[in-house]
This record gives sequence, structure tokens and C-alpha cells, in this order.
Amino acid sequence: MGIEPPVMDPEFARKHREWVRCLSQKESGTDSLDRNCILAQVYDLMWSAAAFRTVQEARALAEPLAGSAKKQSWLLHHLLNRSFYSAQAVAIRRLMDTGTIDGKKGVFALAPLIRDIRAHAALITRSNYFAAAELSLDFEAVKRAEWEFHENKASTCRSTTYFLPNALDSGEVKRLHETFDRLSGKAAANRTAQDTIAPRVFENLVERIARTRAICQHVDKFIAHAATPESREQIDERASRIYLAELWEAHELVCRLVQFLDQVLLRGMSHGLLPEFHGDQFEYIDVPLVRPEEVDILREKWQSFAAEVGSWGEGSLAWVIGQGQPESEE
Repeated sequence: MGIEPPVMDPEFARKHREWVRCLSQKESGTDSLDRNCILAQVYDLMWSAAAFRTVQEARALAEPLAGSAKKQSWLLHHLLNRSFYSAQAVAIRRLMDTGTIDGKKGVFALAPLIRDIRAHAALITRSNYFAAAELSLDFEAVKRAEWEFHENKASTCRSTTYFLPNALDSGEVKRLHETFDRLSGKAAANRTAQDTIAPRVFENLVERIARTRAICQHVDKFIAHAATPESREQIDERASRIYLAELWEAHELVCRLVQFLDQVLLRGMSHGLLPEFHGDQFEYIDVPLVRPEEVDILREKWQSFAAEVGSWGEGSLAWVIGQGQPESEE
């Protein structure tokens, strides 16, 4: 076989592009991620999670009052809790969408991506797996070529530092073979170019996705839709209320799925998944929202809005039929 990578099957190449696009589609003409691709969604999810966990730590540091109360703004933290809880649940539900990754109604989401990969699992042969990595299947040939490369550099290169071409990295070839052995369930002695991934791998992926079922049902029945009691009878009992611990578990699940898909299955790429902030995210966090003498201004703003909302409950008939129309006919 030599050190040349195998020829990639055209249908696998097409599906591989679709799968990578779903994970990390770029905005047209830029190096920035499309805001809807899976990686962009996960980065946003995890940034918000990190920010909220930091706020939770700040709450623990707050000055205690009588009983279990803390000296902190109920108004501000109640708003933060509700907003974070709903936004995170919806974000996880989006990643577990029931749609497909292609077509005019296609979506970028983890669950349909995994379903699509599973449906085309026969394309993911050991040969295509190595073709995608642009590496040869022939470990011995690559090892010999790598040794010859090092010997040549030792005799001709004055510098002690040089780069090894990817095609000559026998360690990476060995690692990929061992990874695919685990994916396929094949022993090293029984490897073939046409080995495929064992069904249990996809069964495990589907089982892990199912762990978010309660969150998805909660969003469908309580956030995206205000389901009737009759409609809510069809959901799991635990879906009626989702706790923060379940969100934390879903965060880990999503991150591990993304890592497996991109690092192990598709491109050999690893991701930090918690984006870095170019600056100090804690700048001014110790500054009060307002000074004590300004609290009355906020109180007046609340009362003004309350009066405005109250006015919306008056004259509804005239509002609907039009101010210029009579409210009744004799």
C-alpha cells in the first residue's frame, strides 16, 4: 500500500462534508463560525453556564441575614435565575432537535447529526476513516519512511529542529488503527480495510441522547408551548420540573458528544468548548448596580411601568374595534 492514503469513497466524502459542516459551518467569506452550527451553540451554552456558576459562587459569599437569607437583590437574582434556566433548557432542546441536518428545513443539531451518521454508518470504513485523516493504512511502510526521513535529516540538516510531515507520522497511524479497532470491535490481527463501526457504538450514542428527554419535554410543554393538562399527561413525570443538576449533567453530555464526534469520528480535532474572553470578564463586577441614593429612581421606574401596564387593561373593546367606531348599535 505504501505511504499514500487510501482513495476516499465519493459518497463518504459527501457525507463527511455534511457532518463537518453541521459541527463547524463558517459564515460565508469569513473564518467565524456560523452562529447556528453546533460548536457555536455549545460555546454559547458553556459560556453562560460558566457565568452563572460564578454568580452562584458570589451568592455564597454574600453577607448573611436572619435565617438562611442572604443580603442580595431578590429582584435581580430572580430575573437571572429564570432567564438562565429557560435559556439553557431551550439551548439543550435545540441541540436535540427532531429534524434532519439537510434539506430546506435542515437544522444544525447534535441529535440529528448522530442519527444521520448512524444511518450512513456503512460508509465509515477503516479505509475511508484513514482517507479522511490523509494517512496510509500501512503502518510498516510509514514507519520505514519515517525512519528514512529522520536518517536523512540527521545527515543533511544543520539544525536539530525540523518538522515531520503528517504522512510520515507512524505514531498517528498506529493510534488511528487502535482507535478504529475499538470502534469496530476488531482485534489488530483481524484488521481489514472494510471494517466498519460496531452497532453498539451508535446504540450508546442514542442512549446518551435519550438522557436529555426530560429537559426536551419540559421545553416543549412548559417553555416553547403552554401545554394543557391533557397534553402534559403524555410526558415523563420528572419533566414537569427540571433542576440545575440536570442541566449540569446535560452540559457534560453535550461536550462529550461533541468531543467524540469531532476528535474521534470525524477530524481528530479537540475543543476546549469553554471560550476564552479577551479581557477581564470580572472587570467592574464589584461595582454596585446603583448607588444607595439612586434606588428611589429605580422604584419610580417600576411604579411608572406598573401604571402603564394597568392602563392596558382599560378600554379593550374600543382598542379592538377602533376608537372611531361606536361600541354598540341601537
